Amino acid sequence: MAKTVTLYHFTCEHHLPKIMTDGYLKTTESNLSITRPHAGPDVDWLGTMPEMRPGGSYGLSDGTKSIDVEGRNVLLADKTAIRFTVEVPARDAHKWDVWARRWGMHKRTFEAFQKAAPNSKQQRMVERPITSTEWVEVRHMHTGEVFDWTDPTVVTRVQKDPRFTY
Repeated sequence: MAKTVTLYHFTCEHHLPKIMTDGYLKTTESNLSITRPHAGPDVDWLGTMPEMRPGGSYGLSDGTKSIDVEGRNVLLADKTAIRFTVEVPARDAHKWDVWARRWGMHKRTFEAFQKAAPNSKQQRMVERPITSTEWVEVRHMHTGEVFDWTDPTVVTRVQKDPRFTY
């Protein structure tokens, strides 16, 4: 049996119904380039730390006010509210810094990411969707509620819950 590693994927509340319905964590932009979209493979962003610190340890918004590039106050979605604990083959989980260099991330972009995400060395990249067969737990980090994605009644309840809609 292949060696596995336990990792954590954080997302906002309003993504939970779709993820539970679809049964996988969708890959997203890898952000290898600030000028060229999808310069590298789309990935699932994961981390080795099960808890987030205030301010978004992985560079994620924690729902607090922020300032955009034009100096305006904005309220960002809390991307730390929902935690998926996953177990994936160790060979599929790449250390972010090694992975980004291997794919040729520009030095200034690399340094900007490290500054925005102080714990970037704890980030892991998986270059494929992570299916529900690899999920260990789905938890609301503010309430402690655990969601059983294998129970259709729970999925239906989450789909109708106003906390998880736009």
